Amino acid sequence: MLLAAAAIEEGDHVVHVGAGTGYYTAMMAFLAGPTGRVTAIEYDTALAARARANLAGRANVSVFEGNGATLAFDPADVIYVNAGVTHPADTWLDGLTDGGRLILPLTTDANARPASPATSIP
Repeated sequence: MLLAAAAIEEGDHVVHVGAGTGYYTAMMAFLAGPTGRVTAIEYDTALAARARANLAGRANVSVFEGNGATLAFDPADVIYVNAGVTHPADTWLDGLTDGGRLILPLTTDANARPASPATSIP
């Protein structure tokens, strides 16, 4: 559903943040076609290496290892984020072309906070 909402078209530049092993990146590359391109970004070293190997035959895909919230990229028609975030990164907002689409799952940071000691009411 989210991939369809991105409305990737022939010739689009797509940035895929959280590319994992490249499964969805390959779909995006197919949708962008030979005149489009996909910049895949993966934080995890081993996953980035697997994505690079899995996508080696796709001339319109480049895989980069790094932090997808800070790594610089060329202006994008679509930025598709496969990682839960509490808000869009400035890099993503600034990196969209006019009319570009940003697809990301918003989450809360409730599970990331350290547990506070229980307090009792006197």
